[in-house]
Amino acid sequence: MNNGKLKLYLLYIFTFGIAYFYLKGQAKKLKGVENEQLTLSEEIPIDVDKLIEYLGSLENIVSTTNTISSIKIFVKDLSKIDTDKVKKLGVKGLIKGKDYISFIFGDFSHLLKEELDKKISTQ
Repeated sequence: MNNGKLKLYLLYIFTFGIAYFYLKGQAKKLKGVENEQLTLSEEIPIDVDKLIEYLGSLENIVSTTNTISSIKIFVKDLSKIDTDKVKKLGVKGLIKGKDYISFIFGDFSHLLKEELDKKISTQ
């Protein structure tokens, strides 16, 4: 009986040892693979006019900047912004500053910035 348990333990050690070294080798292969292609959305999945309305109209927007996943909107009056309605548009997060509000939307933030800038410039 004791000899059977010893064989069983050795079998476990041998099996998991092989699996460990195999998976470690696979991980090294995957570590060397890099994704050099950046993919961004090509359309805006939210209603830009509603966003502008919830921000207190175009007159309240001063300027915009963006990163790959967020947009920072500088405004004249933060109290005009209805953050609850903006959150319902699909905002993943928001940060309020002294004269700006920053929204985390996703990878279409650059398109949203361009659209807002067009509307601001035609105002």
